[in-house]
Amino acid sequence: MDRQAGDHGQSADAGELGARRKSLARRLQRRLMTNIAAGETDRADSVMANDAAAYTDPRWLAEERSRLFRSLPLVAALSNDLPEPGDRVLFDEAGPPILIVRGADRKVRAFLNICPHRAARLVGDCRSGTRMTCPFHGWTFNLSGDLIGQPGRAAFEGVDREALGLRPVPVAEWHGLIFVIARAGEEAIDVAAYLGDLAPEIADLQLGDSRFVKRTRLDAQANWKYVLDTFGEGYHVNVLHPDTVGRFVLFDSVIYDGFGPHHRMSYGSRAMVEDARKPPEQWPEAQLRVIYLLFPNTLIQTTPLGTGRNDIIYRIYPGVSPDESFTQLETYRFGGDGNGKADLQPWIDAHDFQVRVVGTEDYAMAETAQRSLDYVPPDWRMIYGRNELALQRFQRHVAAAIGRQLD
Repeated sequence: MDRQAGDHGQSADAGELGARRKSLARRLQRRLMTNIAAGETDRADSVMANDAAAYTDPRWLAEERSRLFRSLPLVAALSNDLPEPGDRVLFDEAGPPILIVRGADRKVRAFLNICPHRAARLVGDCRSGTRMTCPFHGWTFNLSGDLIGQPGRAAFEGVDREALGLRPVPVAEWHGLIFVIARAGEEAIDVAAYLGDLAPEIADLQLGDSRFVKRTRLDAQANWKYVLDTFGEGYHVNVLHPDTVGRFVLFDSVIYDGFGPHHRMSYGSRAMVEDARKPPEQWPEAQLRVIYLLFPNTLIQTTPLGTGRNDIIYRIYPGVSPDESFTQLETYRFGGDGNGKADLQPWIDAHDFQVRVVGTEDYAMAETAQRSLDYVPPDWRMIYGRNELALQRFQRHVAAAIGRQLD
């Protein structure tokens, strides 16, 4: 669904794209098989410690809000969330109320969802339309953010009408993903530069062709970083998930690659254990669960499902206090046959399973730890093992972004 080559990037030849995907899957499979055969996981050079304040101090949270959630590009939506002119998405999760719209020219724009008159919330729902009218005094704006209707206009004589348009927010549409910087401004977002060496791989996911299936919000009484950490290691699988994820994900068998602050991970599966004993030419086609972190807060998990692919996107945000967070969990279907409701059932089931596991197992455990952190001694330190490489790197990148130093 490459509507704008300039924003989405050029579509690759299908054969070339398929060959790249297959080559990547095979390389990852080879590394996983090596780890499984050796009973190993990718490791950091040493153990790392972190201050409990990283999870409990309001000053840390204030710096994270400012330097991460108000200054860096954040994934706000997928292109298919607003496919047609007049479609819109509300993005409030990072703090400022933001309105994202697709214009008549099919270009995506973003604005503060604030009426320039008296700061009322301009749009309260995602119904499509060519105009946006403030529910307070009826000021009306077009999809480009221009003021086009102003009851009692004479009362505002002397005010430059052009200055009363909606305040733009930096936005970019890139290969099916829509990024914003959550503050007023007009600067361009160079997504490819921000993602660096990971950009071609994310582009190859073709998320612009993924179809929305289901969305769930998960609230947790735990710091957003602790919540995100639960996705970063396979060390807890056997103990925390014996009857769910532990039935098919292999304990502590992870491959990890960092791309600046972003990363890619994949977990070994129990189904791979027998194949790991065979020579590579006897391995089946790679069917891998791959998780990408788009720093600071977006996880994209891709898993083969049926004749298509299951794309689950987690966007994790801090709450009002350090011990609160919430996650927008969204499932999309890529590929597959048919368009009927029955065709989506495997994706709905996968979504509901993920909600149950994450909400009642991972996040429930994070909440117990968060309560404990309020009572640890002054010299207490969070310990990340060598097998928790993703956690170490993520915490270091967060600390560096807010000017903190970790041991």
